[in-house]
Amino acid sequence: MTPNCLRTAARLVENMNTDADPCEDFYEYACGGWLKNTVLPPEAGRVSSFSAPSAFIVSAMRSLLEATNFESDVEAIQKARAFYKSCLNEVTLDLKGAQPLLDLLQELNGWPVLDDDWSDDSWDLLDTLVKLRMRGNSLLFSMYLTRDDKSSSNYILAFDQAGLGLSSEVYYLSDSYEGIRQAYLNYSVNIAAKLRQDGNRTVALQQMQDMLDFEIKLAEILTPPSERRDPEALYHKMTLADMSGYFDFPWVEFVNRVVGEAVGEEITATEEILVYAPEYLMSLGPLLQQTDNKTVANYIIWRMVRNRVSYMGSEFLAIRDEFNRVVFGTEPSARWTTCVGRTNSIMGTAVSRMYLLRYFEESSKDKAEVMIDYIHDAFLELLDENDWMDEETKVVAAEKADSMRRFVAYDDYIMDNVTRLNQEYEMLRFDEDEYFENYVHYLMATSNNTFSFLRKPVNKDTWITVPTVVNAFYSPSGNSISFPAGILRSPFYDGDYPWYLNFGGIGAVIGHEITHGFDDSGRQFDKNGNLEHWWNQHITDSFKEKAQCMIDQYSNYIDPETGDLKLNVSGRLTAGENIADNGGLKQTFRGYKKWAAANGPEPMLPGLSLTPEQLLFVNFGQTWCAKANQQTAQRLLFTDNHSPGRFRVIGSLSNSRDFAEVFSCPPGSPMNPRLKCTVW
Repeated sequence: MTPNCLRTAARLVENMNTDADPCEDFYEYACGGWLKNTVLPPEAGRVSSFSAPSAFIVSAMRSLLEATNFESDVEAIQKARAFYKSCLNEVTLDLKGAQPLLDLLQELNGWPVLDDDWSDDSWDLLDTLVKLRMRGNSLLFSMYLTRDDKSSSNYILAFDQAGLGLSSEVYYLSDSYEGIRQAYLNYSVNIAAKLRQDGNRTVALQQMQDMLDFEIKLAEILTPPSERRDPEALYHKMTLADMSGYFDFPWVEFVNRVVGEAVGEEITATEEILVYAPEYLMSLGPLLQQTDNKTVANYIIWRMVRNRVSYMGSEFLAIRDEFNRVVFGTEPSARWTTCVGRTNSIMGTAVSRMYLLRYFEESSKDKAEVMIDYIHDAFLELLDENDWMDEETKVVAAEKADSMRRFVAYDDYIMDNVTRLNQEYEMLRFDEDEYFENYVHYLMATSNNTFSFLRKPVNKDTWITVPTVVNAFYSPSGNSISFPAGILRSPFYDGDYPWYLNFGGIGAVIGHEITHGFDDSGRQFDKNGNLEHWWNQHITDSFKEKAQCMIDQYSNYIDPETGDLKLNVSGRLTAGENIADNGGLKQTFRGYKKWAAANGPEPMLPGLSLTPEQLLFVNFGQTWCAKANQQTAQRLLFTDNHSPGRFRVIGSLSNSRDFAEVFSCPPGSPMNPRLKCTVW
């Protein structure tokens, strides 16, 4: 018995509660020990099985960024280190005080709450929104470059509703969150008073209250995310000239000033665009007409200021931290952790090169490819067994599954082509004494670079993520699945694990991403990534009936971590992820059985009287162990399209006949209900 085998067994046992009945509550059985032993650190509103691999990568990247003699001849990595050092340079940030932000406000036509002589006679909404958008702020409405859903080889400009300062409209509209609104108001007042020369809070309070009242009205006209899951219903193609039908605004001039230089040509009124939120835009016009310019200006500039406060010195961070304690229940992270995260977020490809060279095992990539093959074959078998889809549509569905592009671990150029890596960041210039300015420069440079692709064809072989992300992805418009190097770590994957544990971990993730191509949203895209009706109405109705069973199932779950509010999961918001969880679990179990039949039995783990099939389900359960504070649990129910970890385990396993058979769960027991929901 190898030391790795002993450590793996010990990890599983430590996380379990073997006194729990797996047929009563498998989440407690698989994660009970983890829940008992895990303490939320002050800086985290939530920890999960993703936290350990993420923490390892962040720590590894810190050592690499600070090892100035490693990969020192790569220009992109030099830039990453310069940005990282500027973030760590807190002394210079404190010496500069408010000046970097005040300089930026001057560029953005000022902030009325700071200037008692401010007059809307000289203020221009168009000019301010242009400058904000060029610096990465989408306010009042959003405009961005995307793939055309119905012609996915082409880029197109899209207009949509903009986000809010608080993460969900619920925080503005529910009486339960008056305290959150008050904390948000105090945050804006404290920052404004800090920036005012006289520190006058009375003036700041009056204007910021008007600002908040306006934002509440914006929240009232937003469409909540649970009602934005149908890509066909969201898709409205028109010309830029048609935007005038929503409200009077110089749309053509706005687009040209933001995009024209990057594209290298004038954008005309006949430019085709997408609009994803026509009802919102129709309501936004009257709201703007009813609102005075000072309030609108205070709102859009406050939102920008709030975004930039985290790049300021300690006096401003103290105000932010006070807000975070109330709203998120968290303390600030260690400075180096923040700086590593931000460096990775803006230069992830460059930083990933160092991580891959030092820490990544190439064999992980090969084994992941093998697992994808088995799970893909399992999906095709299950598709063939499907009883609600006709044979003709099954053939087309199989073609879509066969056409899925695979992105595993990293893009080869990161390791093989330093010239291309340097070119990717050639527009960036960082100064170790100018952290705030560095980030604003990054926002402007990347905005310009992104819009430059408008007239270029989409390269569907381009990665949509960087390697150091601990996550996985399905792209409907690319019909692709992505598994970056970051997720090829324990507990999802380990080269020393028996295959049954890897199938329970990363295997379920692989199946999950494949199934996203056939969930309530992904099913509407064809094998080429185009939004197209390829199901007849009868099949569509059958799918919706089966999906509704799952929506109802998950909507009945009450998250105990939400405290006295006892909030239910939104089965509609989480529908796609729940469908993917259930399908992925079924596929990975089938895939492992096929692998075991081809490769023979594997050794048991010491100290565990469980079969390989049972351990597959245990590791599946443990990949979703999670703990959150009350504030975070509530926020995630409003905003996250994933169910809480507890219900990702209970929901999918209680629908699994394979699980019930492997654990001999009596019919009618909590984990083997007689009514099961199945889509794929």
